[in-house]
Amino acid sequence: MQEDRTRTMNCRLVALAAMLAALGAGSCKKEEEESADAVRAVPVQVERVHRGVVSEIARYVGEVRPSASVNVLPRMAEKIVALGFDEGDFVTQDETVLAELATALVDTGVRQAESGADALTAQINGLRTQQERLRRLVADGVVSASQLDPIDAQIRALQAQRRQVMAGVDQANLRVEDTIVKAPMTGFISQRFVDLGDMASPVTPLATIVRLDPVYVWVDVPEHEVEQVRQQPTAQVYGEVAPDRAFTATIDLVSPTVDRESRSVRFRYRVDNPDTVLRDGMLARVEVELQRHEDAVMASSAALILDPT
Repeated sequence: MQEDRTRTMNCRLVALAAMLAALGAGSCKKEEEESADAVRAVPVQVERVHRGVVSEIARYVGEVRPSASVNVLPRMAEKIVALGFDEGDFVTQDETVLAELATALVDTGVRQAESGADALTAQINGLRTQQERLRRLVADGVVSASQLDPIDAQIRALQAQRRQVMAGVDQANLRVEDTIVKAPMTGFISQRFVDLGDMASPVTPLATIVRLDPVYVWVDVPEHEVEQVRQQPTAQVYGEVAPDRAFTATIDLVSPTVDRESRSVRFRYRVDNPDTVLRDGMLARVEVELQRHEDAVMASSAALILDPT
């Protein structure tokens, strides 16, 4: 009887040990699963999608050019005795004196022409005095009226000659005006080619003047994008000197040809530049809005997973 009780007790102990072992194994497995779930959990931030404007923008890099550029040429060859400008100066059309040329030879020509005119005037006045005396004699019947004809002919010839000389005087005076070289256009001096004391020449420019308001921006548009860009008459221009300032530009010219090497077409945009922020030769970014969606559903790009296919 005692042995049966002992055997029964041993069996119960074995069963209890097995039960505890099973419970321990289950608890470890549950802890492993919870640990794996914790590793897989990723914190997220929830935001509402909203509606807004979505634009398709084409961007090009262009070069700023002046809307006009002229070379200043003197009308005569003479020594430069004064210069009134330097590179970067702003000049006004027909007001700013750029240079003064020597006038010695021109002044001599003017004096000679005026002296010739004065001499002819004196001759004409002397003949007219004789003409008046003869007319009185003709009226008194002392001489015939035919004696007036030679004097009248001489006076007419001298008057014609004097008119020619006076034309020469006027021309000589114009030559004096030509010694003063004024700005032919309002703008900025971009280059100066002469110094004080140089000999001016009608074939050698003194300077180059550029107009910077407005300016032109030239860009090369790929052939397959030409029609899309052409349909948008305006664009936004950003200069390297002021990258955050947008200038409104309008299409001014589209080249009729395609560059055979780059397969692109040149576009010229006109940009108002009243404070001359954009300068000749600067690089500029041109942005053309090709499409615009006013009420598009918008979500953060970080919330999107792109399909690799």
